Amino acid sequence: MNIIFGSEDEIVRAIKLSENSVFKWIYKKYFPMIQKLILQNSGTQEDAKDIFQIGVILLHEKVKDNSYNKQSSLKTFFYSICRYQWLKKLKQAKSTERIIDTHKYDNLPQTEDNDDGYLHLSETQELLQKKFLILDKKCQKLLKLFYYDNLSMTIIAERVGYTNADNAKTQKYRCIQKLQGLMTPFTKLNKGY
Repeated sequence: MNIIFGSEDEIVRAIKLSENSVFKWIYKKYFPMIQKLILQNSGTQEDAKDIFQIGVILLHEKVKDNSYNKQSSLKTFFYSICRYQWLKKLKQAKSTERIIDTHKYDNLPQTEDNDDGYLHLSETQELLQKKFLILDKKCQKLLKLFYYDNLSMTIIAERVGYTNADNAKTQKYRCIQKLQGLMTPFTKLNKGY
């Protein structure tokens, strides 16, 4: 089934209404761009999926609260959200690598600025934090060790009590799925992965 949106206004309206079809469309149209960005900048396929999912959540929030002001295309706006999230993750990992932009655009959207000139995300981060605290303690520990401490799956398996790195990776995926499920209406988007 091909989902077609005639204009950007239709896409924005569908996002505001949390229509599942628009999230499937976003995945189909924008995931390859984000995947390329992440893979060319020290990331993995899993990183690309994580950053994309966070980007969809943040895009939904920004569209619903009218922070998307159409000064740039929706595609460029979404790219800038994901790019910022990846830069933030690289910074947390103390990476010195420069990011290679894979999406050609004239200018990034003008949004509310913070000290770094990036999107102001405190409301969404607060929501994510609240939902994160609903997860069981083992999931919280696993995700903190991976995303905040940037530890390998082998070390995480030892610290959390899994038999090996593959089991820890599977559990990490399940924990992310639980968190994504809490951030409805995005649970059906996960079927695209």
